[in-house]
Amino acid sequence: MTEKIARFLNGKSLIWFICFSGCSYQLFNLTYRFISWESRTDTIHRYPEVVLIPEIDFYFPLGTLLHMNAVYKRYPDEIASLCMKLFGTKNVTINSVSDFDEHCSALKEAIFSSDVFLSKVLTIGDIEELTEDPRPFIKAIYSLDTKQNYLETKVCNMSRHLNAGGIFMRITCRNDSKPLSYAFSHGSGGNNFLIYLEHTIDTPFGFRFSNHDDPISHHTAKYEFMKKSTDVHYTIITYFHRQVESVQDLLGCSNYNRMNVLFECLNSTVQSSSPFVFYDAIISFGTLPRNTKFIDPYDEPTGQFFNLFKSCTELIVKPRCDDVDYYTTFQVFHDQVLVQSPRQILIDTPNAPDRILVTSLKMTLDSLMYSCYSILGIWFGFSVCDKWTQWNAESNCGWCFCCCCLSKLRKRKKSGSRKRAPVSQLKIIREIETDSS
Repeated sequence: MTEKIARFLNGKSLIWFICFSGCSYQLFNLTYRFISWESRTDTIHRYPEVVLIPEIDFYFPLGTLLHMNAVYKRYPDEIASLCMKLFGTKNVTINSVSDFDEHCSALKEAIFSSDVFLSKVLTIGDIEELTEDPRPFIKAIYSLDTKQNYLETKVCNMSRHLNAGGIFMRITCRNDSKPLSYAFSHGSGGNNFLIYLEHTIDTPFGFRFSNHDDPISHHTAKYEFMKKSTDVHYTIITYFHRQVESVQDLLGCSNYNRMNVLFECLNSTVQSSSPFVFYDAIISFGTLPRNTKFIDPYDEPTGQFFNLFKSCTELIVKPRCDDVDYYTTFQVFHDQVLVQSPRQILIDTPNAPDRILVTSLKMTLDSLMYSCYSILGIWFGFSVCDKWTQWNAESNCGWCFCCCCLSKLRKRKKSGSRKRAPVSQLKIIREIETDSS
């Protein structure tokens, strides 16, 4: 077949030119795609064999936990101005705590309207001192299989954090430094609760699940919010499933947390010149000086902060090699009678499979070679496989060329080497030489 094609193309330079141009274009395009590191993402849906208890994060808007009377005593003019601005009490004089209680009692309810103003007035020390500790809200954390209170056995611990917009609390459960795990029974979920929390939270709050060792998220949109509760008892049944993203090392990924790197860059640069911290950064209680204040880039007139933000974002260009994100859904069930027992949050087994995203190179070296062979075959009728088989058959090497060459090399060495006398013959020769002497 190849000889017929060669005879047909003999003397037909135009056809040769077209074939050569088309083959060269395809080979160039293929090579360019290979060296440009194009990627592909495969999606896998699978239930986990073992369920790990994630970190449980709570978010409380700043105004819900602030002692407003104490804030007014410390900043009377600023808080009175805020009250007049929000509620239109311009003709009212506020000179005492009683006046503040009379005209500004609703300030605690304006949680999102007041947070922006309060973050410009309060320091980190003010927030640490004048806010209510949310940890006593959690009364117990139980496991349904062991009936143990994980707070009493120190399996679960709680920590407090803050930023300009609110107070955060993280619940971490560990068993010998490893996350609590349970064997996954089935994928339907429903009344197979892993753990449940008893709490007495009566303010608006948000909650979400996070991957182990990941920082607390400052994005409030990622939290599931509960409105301010009434005296009616309620139970929250919540589910979660994961999205696992895995990026191949050859794509230039890095094992780091992007938000941690960004905030460390921003805070270290800002704090080097003044006692300020980026307003979205999550700060653990007691880690920064008490006079540290939050800085809002929109209030900085020179634009230097935006230039700093741009330079810091260059540090987080690379994708993360392995990333796990939790998606939370929940339902609330209210009792129609007054119950004195604490409210509950029950964490059920996943009701949906994990979504696994595997990002890898779109073209590997093997696939590049196969594609090149195919292009040569399309344009010139040249089969690399046939030529390889024919060459191996002519050289009597079979499919393993390296083994054949090594075998021939050994045969040549063996045939060309000088034969030595056996050991028995050498002994006889030595005995004859000894007798003759």
